Amino acid sequence: MNKINEAQIILDSLGFDTKQKNKIAALTLLALANIKQNDKWSSASNPRLGVAKGIMTFISKEYEVTYKENTRESVRRQVLHYFIQKGLIEQNPDDKTIPVNSSRTNYALTEEFLKVLKTFDSSKWKKSLEVFLNETKDIVEKYETAKSFDLVPVKISEDKIINLSAGLHNDLQKAIVEEFAPRFAPNSMLLYLGDTANKNIHIEED
Repeated sequence: MNKINEAQIILDSLGFDTKQKNKIAALTLLALANIKQNDKWSSASNPRLGVAKGIMTFISKEYEVTYKENTRESVRRQVLHYFIQKGLIEQNPDDKTIPVNSSRTNYALTEEFLKVLKTFDSSKWKKSLEVFLNETKDIVEKYETAKSFDLVPVKISEDKIINLSAGLHNDLQKAIVEEFAPRFAPNSMLLYLGDTANKNIHIEED
């Protein structure tokens, strides 16, 4: 059985449906675990990889599968997004302040999932997988909580605060709303505020 098939078996065991355990998802998992054709799963690691110069380059070099340039966004939305939801990976593990749309954005296996992955094809796999699945919700919450510490809170009215993702651009937006507007545009209304993670985070439609 080749490594792509094994990766698909792992994704199936984690509860991913047919679309979420396709070939590109399996190859993405192999890249994130740094598993080459002849490697054992016990040698898995969690390097920090971007999509284009990390994951896609690994897939092309080690598995001789080359995807088109526009596949990167599909990997983000249809693979990495679901991996994060299941607690398999985290985004920017070493610097939560990196903006979502930054070229420095990277992904890595969570320490919890890495430990499980290393047991695949061994007598410990079934038990470690069971424990991981039982703790998935707590694992996801743990990384979401850590991420929330770096959000930028912006007070847009007396009774409303919205949270923007971390980054210098949003620090500037916060300063415009909270400091510039009251001083230089008194009695003005904030009509729109966008974020790289949510372009329509605040809209006064009326």
